[in-house]
Amino acid sequence: MTYRCSPLLFLTRTKPDGMYQEFYGRILPFPPDKMQRQLLLFCLVASSVAHYAMMHPSVFNINDTKGDLFRNNWPMSGWNFSSWWFHGNVDSPPPKGVVFNLPANGQVYTTLVTGLPMTQPTVPDPWYEFGLLHTPYRNSTRGCALAIAYKSDPKQVTVKDFVVFSVVHDCIKQQNQSFSIPNLPSCPNGQCLCFWLWQAQGRSDQFMTAFTCNVTGVHSGAQPIDYARAQPARKCYNPSRCYQGPRYPYYYGQLQGNNMPEIPHQPPYYSILYGWSEGAQHDIFVNTNPNTFQQVPLPAEQRCVNATLNPHNLGSRVVSNNASTYINESNIGGIISPNCLWKFYAEKGSGVIQMVSTFNSSQLYRISTSVKSPYQLQVSSLGGICLNGANSTSWCVQNIEGYGQGPFHLDITDDGMLTLTDSMGMHRWESTFKDNREDQVNPWEPDPAIWKTYDDVTETSIHDVTGSSTMVLGTSTGVSLQCTGLLALAFICWIL
Repeated sequence: MTYRCSPLLFLTRTKPDGMYQEFYGRILPFPPDKMQRQLLLFCLVASSVAHYAMMHPSVFNINDTKGDLFRNNWPMSGWNFSSWWFHGNVDSPPPKGVVFNLPANGQVYTTLVTGLPMTQPTVPDPWYEFGLLHTPYRNSTRGCALAIAYKSDPKQVTVKDFVVFSVVHDCIKQQNQSFSIPNLPSCPNGQCLCFWLWQAQGRSDQFMTAFTCNVTGVHSGAQPIDYARAQPARKCYNPSRCYQGPRYPYYYGQLQGNNMPEIPHQPPYYSILYGWSEGAQHDIFVNTNPNTFQQVPLPAEQRCVNATLNPHNLGSRVVSNNASTYINESNIGGIISPNCLWKFYAEKGSGVIQMVSTFNSSQLYRISTSVKSPYQLQVSSLGGICLNGANSTSWCVQNIEGYGQGPFHLDITDDGMLTLTDSMGMHRWESTFKDNREDQVNPWEPDPAIWKTYDDVTETSIHDVTGSSTMVLGTSTGVSLQCTGLLALAFICWIL
């Protein structure tokens, strides 16, 4: 008799006559025996806490040199740089000459594994091809990515040597996950360094699997990736504010080395919410990068002209190089959206900065601080945003200074957001909504029609390469368990 645990939280019992009985959640068509109850609990717990990594002989720490079988699956949050960079495996490369092949202009499959020994062999199991691994709902997936550095020495590579080249919006959803490959050029001496990347929904945990890779089937006209002009991705709730071009992986939620401004438990995702198109990223090369990095005229400031809603004739913008650099504490000051619906101000005496409705005072954005009066919100010449109080700085948007070119302007938009833009017209930061409306952006929606498409090759050859396949956890006393979840091994001992 075979019991199978599904990431969709159902249990299937194979009867001797080959028929199946399925029971979902805790509603069972017949009284469960002890084994059934324990397996069901195991599936529910294991599926809900699963952590993932990429599995292939080319991954770092594949031979478990540190004695910790689950290290590549560990969620990284609040770690120092040496611990999270390469998942702490810089000194544990795969065997020399072992690489994961990336067919240029083709497709490749990666195998994603959870709390299993990284050295356990794999066998094909098509059942995993169609089940959502980490969540029972497709709209809860938030995207995975692959990134590449055209260097082979992990001790010489830096955070800015990696650029994302492929994205799957509704990942993690299956164990054998396909990725489309753009028109990548050859790797020097047949070896590059790559990352598999994933950010869990609503958590500060970052997942990264480092592996050695090589590009095959290279097109004769392939252009290099434009690393010199790569940028960090930024959230863009309005698709018209998104920018394309080569972008770094997310480095988020750690003690050192972050490049993303998101606060804890509101992580960035590899989705259209951050300007990522589905599939191969064709805009990352020197001949396709759309960003000119030339200064553009400052757009005219749009203002609310309703004297009833804007009796003090407030503007909608703060600029980093003139008298409007500051928003001083004042219940009647601040900035107001051009459609007059939203006001952003620093509340007098409280150290609170907030976005409120001009009609009913409902809040869309709020930051509470301990700053002492007098205080003011400032946009710096380097593109930083900070609330400064008496002799101290109480709060700043993290990891946005140093990107872009000033002067910068902070605008309040008609949809109730703050957006920071540099002198080249590039979107550098935006506030979040208190009502979490960003989570309503479905990961499988088509790329916005307003986005441009890019052609990085005129002649394409398609390849299909399978990196690896499904892992089987093990067998014991005639019961085969196939499941996902970080607690798998511990629960097996308890079940059996």
